[in-house]
Amino acid sequence: MCHYKFTKNEIQQVLANEAIGHTIYFYDTIGSTNDKAKSLANKGAPEGTIVIANQQTAGRGRYNRKWYTTKNNNLAVSFILRPKIFANKPWLHTIMAGVATALAIEKSCKITTQIKWPNDIWINQKKVAGILVESTFQSLNPQWIVIGIGININSSPPSNIDFSYPVSCIANIIGKKLNRVTVLHTLVHNLAKLYTNANCLNLIHQWNQRMLWKNKHIKITTSNNNTITGIALGISNNGILQIRLDNGSVQDILNGEIKLNKRL
Repeated sequence: MCHYKFTKNEIQQVLANEAIGHTIYFYDTIGSTNDKAKSLANKGAPEGTIVIANQQTAGRGRYNRKWYTTKNNNLAVSFILRPKIFANKPWLHTIMAGVATALAIEKSCKITTQIKWPNDIWINQKKVAGILVESTFQSLNPQWIVIGIGININSSPPSNIDFSYPVSCIANIIGKKLNRVTVLHTLVHNLAKLYTNANCLNLIHQWNQRMLWKNKHIKITTSNNNTITGIALGISNNGILQIRLDNGSVQDILNGEIKLNKRL
């Protein structure tokens, strides 16, 4: 267990001057911060509201996969946004969240991160954070967007779980425990800055700089279970993953799971 305090009062103090985090819902234990944030958003919670939990018991990621947030060790937070900026580019919020999370870890820990398409943060070839963006639309514009971010800060997921990818926590990688309030503050500050500046091309550039397996031969399993292989080129200005196929052509990838093609 980490000895740093992680309370609503501590969090309110560090976020007092931030554009995001003026309204805080803090729970010692919750099912899912994203579910709570969506409920609050539907009831009119203002932009910049955040939901934080010391422990999550029903956290989830893409495809409803379980996300583990152990008590007193890690970070589970969801942000409510009501964007007028990027309203016609909802995919950009996933990219923005990925860059903000990577920056927060880099600045808190002085360590290099990589982003695994579309929404995971990796360090030293191991996953340490995940992002889930959910939204509701009216007339093609988002009424609200909820960005859920989970970071394994001071403990790794349970060792008895069989993950399809290597996992770890930041403390194991850098060799010391971290103050979760400090990491949260850095995350909120970077997210607010990127959101306010609203520079689409800069976000895509920063994402591509950190792309895991860029220029490597990867294998993609699409949602309809097709397999595509090729060289990962990065994401386009439209937020679409592009790969160079073995025949030399470039193909856009809208969804799926990517893995390093180890046969080469």
